[in-house]
Amino acid sequence: MLKFFHLFRPKNMLQAFMAVVQRFPLTVFALSFVNLYLVFLIIGDDEIILVSVDVSIRTSLTAGFVSLLSFVGYLVTESLRHKRWYAEIFTIPCALLYYITLPEDINNDPNFDYMLIHLAIYLALGIAVFIAPAVGAWQRREYQDQHFYHLLCVIVLSMAEAIVVAFCAFAAVASILLSIDLLFDSSNISEDIYLSLWVLLSMFLAPVFFLARFPKDLPASFTINEQFLSVVIRFIALPFIGVYFIILYAYTIKVLANFSEWPEGIVTWLVIGFSVFGYFTYILLYNFQKDAWVANFRKLFPVLLIPQLGMLFYAIGLRIEQYGWTVNRYLVVAFGVWLLGLSLYYIFWQKRGKLFAIPVSLFMAIVVIQFGPWSMYNVSARSQVHRIEQIAETKNLTSELAKAGVSSVHYVCDYHGCDALLDSDFLVELLHAQKNGPKIIERIRAGNGYPFDVKEIFFG
Repeated sequence: MLKFFHLFRPKNMLQAFMAVVQRFPLTVFALSFVNLYLVFLIIGDDEIILVSVDVSIRTSLTAGFVSLLSFVGYLVTESLRHKRWYAEIFTIPCALLYYITLPEDINNDPNFDYMLIHLAIYLALGIAVFIAPAVGAWQRREYQDQHFYHLLCVIVLSMAEAIVVAFCAFAAVASILLSIDLLFDSSNISEDIYLSLWVLLSMFLAPVFFLARFPKDLPASFTINEQFLSVVIRFIALPFIGVYFIILYAYTIKVLANFSEWPEGIVTWLVIGFSVFGYFTYILLYNFQKDAWVANFRKLFPVLLIPQLGMLFYAIGLRIEQYGWTVNRYLVVAFGVWLLGLSLYYIFWQKRGKLFAIPVSLFMAIVVIQFGPWSMYNVSARSQVHRIEQIAETKNLTSELAKAGVSSVHYVCDYHGCDALLDSDFLVELLHAQKNGPKIIERIRAGNGYPFDVKEIFFG
């Protein structure tokens, strides 16, 4: 504990910061740039800001992307014992490509696809932070689950420390500023100052503190209060998982008893959330395998999860068959397939199964569903457009069916952009044959095609 507080001596803080700059130069540069840029946007005069809001958003997103990608790159090069500049050579072209692919009017039309793509990219890079330090050990066949377990513990603890430091520093400085404001009737301390302070502390101090605490090699040991962790796992986590299993299995029996009724859609995300928490506990239990309760849990959890994943696929399959694919349903299926593969892996390779498989498989799954004709965006857009075509082809169109078609058009326009409708030759011909169809097509191609009277697609 005393060693931790020694970090906050001015001399030690400066040495730690210089060590971070030397170890992760491009990461620190990107963090510095995005923080100074955001502070300038917060407290700067609108008249002296020379770039548009769209450029500001694109620049900030790219700087954030560079900070994460370069960090992962540095970790990989350290792990493989390569030169640091390999990571920089890889990061800079990727950053330029990332910036170019961002839409120029990102502020005016924040398309759902783009937001989800960026979120998935950041999530994938965040998961890669847990993987990158072990790549070299895996390649050299020096990998051990115990070292990887220690690495995960160190990373999680360092993240928690960085968050606490940022909150405490903000509370301390904000209290000083507030006291000055109240006692001396100062009107110069605006809300923008507090917001800028929070940006600097949460988006610069916390990440730099985390970088300073990040291990250079897979740690051979990790000091932790195992007695406390054992109590938390045995008397909180495991009972929670057991009760949740009972609830889910009771609901499964209810569904089987009333097979004509659809299972609740929320059950899919409940199963996913429970499964992810279960595998997180599975990792934490690595050091307690000699305990009989723990050994039984690690052996039975993947097996007991299989029936619940069956319920997940049944519930989501009914909705896909009736209403088509959406991004949400695609993600449910993707997470379900990932959890199923992970469970089968630990069932059949229980003794040889590696903890490394959990973050690696999740990273690969996120990357795979992002690109190509099988991506979540392309599959959901094609499915909903096809559904619109089927409804529009219906001769005796009922009000209920038309309402479903209108809902699909709204979904496509809101989440994928109305131009996705024009990918269908059938819909284009249908609109050309209608009174206001050419105007709708013109509005869509001009980029301002929504909202319009969606019912005209079905009723002319």
